[in-house]
Amino acid sequence: MSGRSAAAAGGGSSSGPAWTSSANGLGPSGRPHTVVAGPDELRSYERALLDAIAPVDGVPVTVSQISRPVEDAIGQVQTLLYQDAVDKGWFAANKIKAGDLVTGLPKPK
Repeated sequence: MSGRSAAAAGGGSSSGPAWTSSANGLGPSGRPHTVVAGPDELRSYERALLDAIAPVDGVPVTVSQISRPVEDAIGQVQTLLYQDAVDKGWFAANKIKAGDLVTGLPKPK
């Protein structure tokens, strides 16, 4: 099995992509793998992040090697995430305007 394939995973659902793996969680190379179904269902920021850490034609990497591609892609991912929130009207629905100071967010653990 190579890359991500909707056909290999058996399709997705309208609520989001379906994540599947083989019965033992290992791919043909004996390494863990995940296949995402319905790549057209991913939002632009999800696609950018997925392409950074698991490109379809890329070389398999271990989890410990993922930080560099994520660092390289995070600016684009943040921009696309912000644009998605704007396009969906999240800021308007929450009465947040440019220059507003947002307070009361939970502190990171």
